[in-house]
Amino acid sequence: MDFVFKYIFGSQQHKRALVSFLSAVLRVPKEELKGLEILNSELIKNHKKDKRES
Repeated sequence: MDFVFKYIFGSQQHKRALVSFLSAVLRVPKEELKGLEILNSELIKNHKKDKRES
């Protein structure tokens, strides 16, 4: 599920979908989200037992 959410809403090519989603959830006009910037959200594994394998 996390992979699908990130694929749909976490990339520049799907930015319009993210803006529409946030606009609906936050109940703000899409224009207020015009300057939205998508950053890399990859979590770095710090410990051997972290969820994600390297």
